Amino acid sequence: MSLFCNNNFVKMNNLEQFNLKEAKKASLSEVLEINQSHKPMLSSLGDLGKLEDLIALSTFGSFLVFQREICAFIVCMREDLPYESLNYQYFQKKYKKFLYIDRVGVKKGFENRGFGSFMYGNIFKNYINEQLTICAEANIEPINKQSLKFHEKMGFRRVEDHFFSNKYGVAYLEKNF
Repeated sequence: MSLFCNNNFVKMNNLEQFNLKEAKKASLSEVLEINQSHKPMLSSLGDLGKLEDLIALSTFGSFLVFQREICAFIVCMREDLPYESLNYQYFQKKYKKFLYIDRVGVKKGFENRGFGSFMYGNIFKNYINEQLTICAEANIEPINKQSLKFHEKMGFRRVEDHFFSNKYGVAYLEKNF
């Protein structure tokens, strides 16, 4: 098995992983579709320009292609970026050194096939020696039970719940190396 380690491409049994920063517009349109299909669990990006801005700001981003179809993506940020996300800012205030998993999307019909675990596993292997905290959040209002279970399975611990309103709240999750 090959891993995604700062190269543009990895191939493993019909699964290919590509760097989002080098993606073509057609691929980004598919990534945007996946993102938008997960509202409200993933915040809306609105249009392709906002996705491109997010990717430009990101530290790490990739998308997976399985049997020639984009099936999943991930976008991550390191500390000290001018990112206005309130969830990112929560971790920015808490840590000097961290990796924030901003969003992960798996295309409908491709869930529960290990694509999320594959992407997270690559992140863990790439950042294990950096002695940092890997951070994420999952919705608790409306509740995203699948994400909470997934993060627990991946070794994250729930450190705080935050409600932005009576209709929107998140659980902050962390994994330390």
